[in-house]
Amino acid sequence: MSHKEKLLNPSNPLRFIFSHSALKEGWDNPNVFQVCILREVRSNMTRRQQIGRGLRLAVDATGNRIHDTNINCLTVIANESYEDFAKNLQEEFKNDGIEFSKEHIGDKNNKKEKIELNEEVFKSEDFKNLWDKISQRTRYRIDLKTNKLVKKAVELINKNLKYIKEPRFIIKTAKISIEDSGVNIKDPQLKDANSFSKITQTLPDIIAYLEKETGLVRSTICCILKESESFKYFRKNPQAFMVTVAKQINDAKRDLIFGKGIKYEKINSYWDMKQIQRDAYEGIYSYRNELHKIKNKDKSIFNYVKYDSEIEKAYVEDLDSHEKIKLFLKLPSWFVISTPIGTYNPDWAFIIVQENNKNPNLYLVRETKSTTDKGKLRPEEKNKVNCGKKHFKEIGVNFKMTKELSEDS
Repeated sequence: MSHKEKLLNPSNPLRFIFSHSALKEGWDNPNVFQVCILREVRSNMTRRQQIGRGLRLAVDATGNRIHDTNINCLTVIANESYEDFAKNLQEEFKNDGIEFSKEHIGDKNNKKEKIELNEEVFKSEDFKNLWDKISQRTRYRIDLKTNKLVKKAVELINKNLKYIKEPRFIIKTAKISIEDSGVNIKDPQLKDANSFSKITQTLPDIIAYLEKETGLVRSTICCILKESESFKYFRKNPQAFMVTVAKQINDAKRDLIFGKGIKYEKINSYWDMKQIQRDAYEGIYSYRNELHKIKNKDKSIFNYVKYDSEIEKAYVEDLDSHEKIKLFLKLPSWFVISTPIGTYNPDWAFIIVQENNKNPNLYLVRETKSTTDKGKLRPEEKNKVNCGKKHFKEIGVNFKMTKELSEDS
């Protein structure tokens, strides 16, 4: 690393730099594209620091950030425990509305395949009709009654604030040493925890805090606090009180919004079918072990279909082989429905042939999950699916969540 400037010079043909300790907090490494774990890492903080170095946007030779997703791709070659950590971390990001593609574990036999467009099916009347059915876009509007929000928020606050306790502080002592590998801690000792009950505190501006955290106006916040029976806990533990109240207000907003408070309406905009063609011409690639090769070529606009789970794998195999399925499509990642908690990308659109019916073709959109019990889904998943349901109801398309194709065929 003493010759880093020489190694980073584009004129230098060397394209491999081994960096041992430069993935920790405080190091500025904008262009990390591969992380290979050579030893067992047990600290999640260390793992987050290592991943964090690789999630930075790359810079070009002039120091400008690059936003090309083909360049900004982090590959982690990891053992099983690190793989589990990476999966859990991605789930945390998904809960915050950030989507990831399925992670890839290094395998020299798992090569990439090009997903090619079947022009004949793409230009067919059946696919045009399917796209015309599902391509209408919408926008949502929220109808939230203040009195209902206040009532719901007060109910949740009174239910949960009784668990607030006085703050406590814990003192730990340890010997530290700064070595080449970083800061090492030796002989940590824990002293008895003590209470803050006799310490005089300056109470924070709770109204300003809740305004920022909930997005509500001051008058509504004041109304909620006045009607709450638990304001006595504010002096007992101000920080815990504010955090809990903010959470309960936001939970009340979410429950009302995703109940009857959100409505979808059509707008004069459609998803462009030609974008599929443009994507194909630019080149779509994916790993072999997450692709289903189409057997009935007249059923799909592509030669392969990418799946993201074992549930999707079984579903696409059934779509490909079922005699009543006329044509099917894995909806592209840019086919998204707007929701208050981020965008929602449904899974499948397909045509079922109906016998002895005036309308021989039934156009369906489906979301595949491992369970159809909404109570077992994460709140974000459930709310996004509910938004999808309202969107497709508005444009007149049959939509539901499902586990198996047999539920429709």
